[in-house]
Amino acid sequence: MKAGDKTLGGLILDRSQASPSLWPLCLLPLILAAIGFPVSVKTITVSKRPRAETFVFLDLEAIGLPSVDPENAELSLFAVHQSSLEDLKCDESGAPLPPWVMDKLTLCMSPERPFTAKASEITGLSREGLGRCGKAGFDGTVVQMLQAFLSRQEGPVCLVAHNGFDYDFPLLCTELRHLGAHLPQDTVCLDTLAALQGLDSAHSTKG
Repeated sequence: MKAGDKTLGGLILDRSQASPSLWPLCLLPLILAAIGFPVSVKTITVSKRPRAETFVFLDLEAIGLPSVDPENAELSLFAVHQSSLEDLKCDESGAPLPPWVMDKLTLCMSPERPFTAKASEITGLSREGLGRCGKAGFDGTVVQMLQAFLSRQEGPVCLVAHNGFDYDFPLLCTELRHLGAHLPQDTVCLDTLAALQGLDSAHSTKG
């Protein structure tokens, strides 16, 4: 681990490297090729960066921004095998189509504290609405379902999130740590925001 790295929930978040959420699924093959995956990744193992066999696109909704110590209110995961990303089909216009083979998991959780007004506006969620639907909080059952979902995927598994290093990954790891849980030891993390910023910077430099 180098100076300046952060460790959270067993993950090493190395901010010195650009790396590639749910929305950029069709952009991922381009991003991976451009950054030379698996070199530019955040990984638990410092000395080894394994080739990811499955990409799990992660999106979290919370009661507010990181500055308000948010609680997670919704967890969404889409798991896609790397072979599906290497052979994406296109529609008549040439736009890539989502893979046919995809595992999905979405869970809603009732937080202990209320949403900020902005978070409720963006997500459409509220503590009252989640409570009326009888949703429990982020508990051991959520951890079991998350771990079972990830264990069904061929590993190593790569978690992919947009702005993941500053939001999704720390939030998820904090919730897991509160329950004495953690992610699998060969988990790799990619942040599409960091990757796209790195590609844009590289393009500007060449230009």
